[in-house]
Formats: sequence, structure tokens, C-alpha cells
Amino acid sequence: MAEQAADLEIMGQKLKFPVNGWFALVASILVLGISIPYTIGTYKNPDLINKSIAIIKGATYDSEGRSTEPTKATIFEFWTPDKETIRDLEQSQSQTGLTKEQRQWYSTDDETLKKFAKALRAQGVQGYTRQLGWGEGTTGLKRGWTWRVTVPTSTGFTRNELLTLYKQYFLRDKGIYIEEIRLGETLFKAE
Repeated sequence: MAEQAADLEIMGQKLKFPVNGWFALVASILVLGISIPYTIGTYKNPDLINKSIAIIKGATYDSEGRSTEPTKATIFEFWTPDKETIRDLEQSQSQTGLTKEQRQWYSTDDETLKKFAKALRAQGVQGYTRQLGWGEGTTGLKRGWTWRVTVPTSTGFTRNELLTLYKQYFLRDKGIYIEEIRLGETLFKAE
């Protein structure tokens, strides 16, 4: 029985190849070899579409290299005003001036910052770091605090609860920028 041959012409060049069982097998392997990695690589979990997620491992070690048993957590990063923020803005916004709402948002004192930190800890926050720095966002260059708050998933403390505390202490209920980092593992051990 004679093999059938197929002609393929590309840009004037003719290619003849046999059409038989071996051709079908090779073509199938090529199609699967290309389509499977493509399908896996482009699969989109509906829960993750339009979300940025970083998985980070965090642990604390002793001098022998042993780590504590890790659990899942979230790190919230956000900004709060400093006692000097309002003065910085009044100087940079001297031509346009600040609204009454902006004056309220950007005014704070050391006692408010301490109470806010204490309220975070009372909600089950594992720990926090706050650093004073200069920055510019929706308004001019100003001083403020950048907070990094670690919250074990087991506490149930959520972004909405953070926003509620933020509003309570800093009198702002809109335009609050928060970054969330998901930790696969962290130091905190729930008891």
C-alpha cells in the first residue's frame, strides 16, 4: 500500500511529507507539547484576577538556625500624619490653602499616634514598625509616618477594621492608601 503525501507550499517553496500514523503521532505530540504549557501558564484563577499578591516567608531564628513554627499573616503598609505634617502642608500650599477637611486629616499629635498603636495591639496585631519620613502623594511634600503592621490571619483583624481605627484616630474616611502583603509563614504562633 502506497503512502499518501501532502503538499505544503510556503512562499513558493513546496514541501512534501507523508501522511500516515507516524505523522499523526508526531503532530499530536507537537500540539500537546505546545498547548499544555500554554494552558497552564495562562490559567487565571477567578479569585485572583485584578489582584496583586506577594507570597513571602517570614520566620525568626535562634543562633542554631532553628525557626519558630510559622503561621499565615498579612502585613498592612500605610501612611499617617506626623505632628509636623500640617505645618509642612501649610507652607507648601500657601497659595491655594488647605480645606477644613484637609486641616482635620493632617493634624495629629504624639499622643494620638501612641493611642493608635495601642489600639492596633489590642486588636491582635503581632507587631508594627513606624518610620518617620518625607513624601509626596495627593498633596505637597510633607512629613509623615509609614507604618508596617503584621497581623496573623488567626486574629481575624481585617483591612476594614484597620480603616475603622484609622478613621477614629486620624479623622479620615476616604482616600486611604493601604498595601497588603500576604505572608505564607510568619513568627506568630496562635495558642
